[in-house]
Amino acid sequence: MSKKIFIIDDDPDSISFLRCILKAHDYDSIWSLSSATAIAMARSEKPDLILLDLLMPEKSGIRLFKELRKNPELQHIPVVIMNNMPQVVSDLSTLIGRHTDPSLNGVSPRPNSPEGLMEKPIEPDLLTSTIQKILNEGDMWKNEYRKTRTESVR
Repeated sequence: MSKKIFIIDDDPDSISFLRCILKAHDYDSIWSLSSATAIAMARSEKPDLILLDLLMPEKSGIRLFKELRKNPELQHIPVVIMNNMPQVVSDLSTLIGRHTDPSLNGVSPRPNSPEGLMEKPIEPDLLTSTIQKILNEGDMWKNEYRKTRTESVR
């Protein structure tokens, strides 16, 4: 079954570009131009990963990210924050203790941090490798959790 990626970005061209990349790599995608409706859409669609633009008109990407992390239904969904200002990506990376080096991307050890940070314009290979790494690490964590639960029941 294909993984579902939720794109939240106020730029229609950016959404079209990202959807083409995702489709070429067999990901299903849903999207929203509005951060105001994103929480409700995430609840109803249950995506496997969220690509979140940092600069949004109604509600900032940071504010939306905090709401996602506070919501018990949605807090487990990995989030990759995207931004077209290199200094902001660099500052965020420093703030949460992660570098923009793609080999260091992955599931964050800090629960209130995004799982990935990407600078726009998005490099397609970096995007897909980051998504794959985050989703694979999430699947490994789920399998380990299931194994531990099964062993503790015995």
